This record gives sequence, structure tokens and C-alpha cells, in this order.
Amino acid sequence: MINFHLVDLMHALWMLDFYEKGSVTHAELPPLPPGRQTGLLDLATLGGGKSHYLSQINIDNGKEIIAAVAKIAKQFDLETTKHRLDHFEMALRFPITETDYKNEIKVLRDALKHDLARSHFYHYPQSKLEVLMKFYKQWNPIGKAFPAAQSEALVATDCYALGHNTACIFHIMRAAEHGLRALARERQIKLPKNKPIEWGMWQEIIGELNKEATKIGLKAAAGAAKDNALSFYSGALSDLNAFKDEYRNQVMHARKDYDEHQALRALVKVHAFMERLAEKITDKSHKIRWGLKFKSS
Repeated sequence: MINFHLVDLMHALWMLDFYEKGSVTHAELPPLPPGRQTGLLDLATLGGGKSHYLSQINIDNGKEIIAAVAKIAKQFDLETTKHRLDHFEMALRFPITETDYKNEIKVLRDALKHDLARSHFYHYPQSKLEVLMKFYKQWNPIGKAFPAAQSEALVATDCYALGHNTACIFHIMRAAEHGLRALARERQIKLPKNKPIEWGMWQEIIGELNKEATKIGLKAAAGAAKDNALSFYSGALSDLNAFKDEYRNQVMHARKDYDEHQALRALVKVHAFMERLAEKITDKSHKIRWGLKFKSS
């Protein structure tokens, strides 16, 4: 799953480089009050013979650096970088010279590079990244009706982008199963021995749904309502039977592995299937009011 954008790291490294090499402005500390003893902070002026410390604008720049680098350090748990951030933050609480300021930046940059050199990242191939980046636009309308199915579809799409094609099939079949169950609840089908829909086998549920479609075909009065209902159920059942034989049974019983073309095709097919369902039902399924009229026996 995408959890990192290179632009954040590039910005942080740019800030470290820019502020280490850039010029600074100084602000003199006010003179010591009469009778005050020289403290540890005052000893900092002895090395260079200057009493100039950084102005507030440079202190603020330092805080911006800390915020930018801290975001990355937290996200990737960069321990050395976190330690240097704490040190830099503490240093900025007191008057600081240009030399110490730039040294803090340099050491922080070195710590960040050290930690990143030990980290590992995955680069999505561009063609697969495009599929992943389109996910929410394509699935959000479906997700309103089937949020759990959308979550599975997201994992499936990410698996495809990562090159885990068989895992992609596994998760996209879980997405399709949410649609299967919703159809079963909409038709109010009953499984043998009062078995809950969630425990029903695909073939069991599809068999009961076929009976419902056959009932409509044989007993419903001819007309637009019958045509619309049969188109909806027959299309859905055709998809489900294809999913069961081509993907679901194979992947659940470790009978077959899939390549990227098969995985992408499954993503497209299940999206079309769930899009069709989302136009009529949700995972809270209510019975569709087709306006069917059944012939008297």
C-alpha cells in the first residue's frame, strides 16, 4: 500500500542542505544584568570571541527543519534521526551560535542518510501505479453500498501492483463474495438446516439464486418488470458462476497460480459485477421492488 511519497524526503533533504549552506542573521544578547555571574551559556562566546547568536528567524527555520525531518523519522521509525532531532530541538531552546546551528543541521542530515541507507522501499511499476491511483475514483461509488467489498478490492489492487497476482485473485474473490451474500439476502434465500448465508458454499448459494431466477422466468407476468429483473439476476449469476469456476475454486484450493494479465482481468470483471449490484442493493440488502406480478397457479 502506498504510504510514502518521495517528495517529502526530497523536501527535507533540500531544507537541510539549503540552511546549512545559507547565510544567517544574528541577534546580540542583551548585556548581563549588573552583578550576574557568568553562566555556562555565556561560555559559548569564548571560542570565537563573538557574542552574536542566531536571530529568531533562523530559530524558526530550524524548527521547520525539525518538523519536516520528524515526519519522515516517525513514519519509518528512524532511531538515529529521532535522537538527533531531540538534540537539535533542545539546542534551539537556548541561544545558539551559527557554528553550532549549522553543525546540528549537518549531523542531523548525516543521521537521516544513515538511517535511510538501512531502509527498504518498493517502487511501483508506472503502468501498475496508474491502476492503483485510479482505485478510489472507480470504487468509491461502490464503496458507499459495499464498504467491506471496497476494502478487499483495495488490497487486491495493491497486490496486483506489487506483483502478487494470485493474492490479488484471492482478495478480489472476497470482494465478489460480499456481492454474492448481498444477493442472497435480497432474495431472502434459505440454506439447508438454516445455515447462515456467511457459512454457505458458493455453489449452495448460487443454486438457490438460480431457483429464484427460474421462478421469475416461469411465473412472473411478461413485461418490463420481468425483463429488468431477469436481466439483473441472470447477469449477476453468469458473473458469479464464471468467478467460481475460473478463480474462486482454483485459488481457494491452491490448484492454480495466476499471472498479471489474469489478475488485472479479474479486477476489471469484479468491479463491473459490483458496480451492477451497487446500483440496486447494498450490504444491508432490502428486497428490490421490481413490480413483478406472478401468474396464479
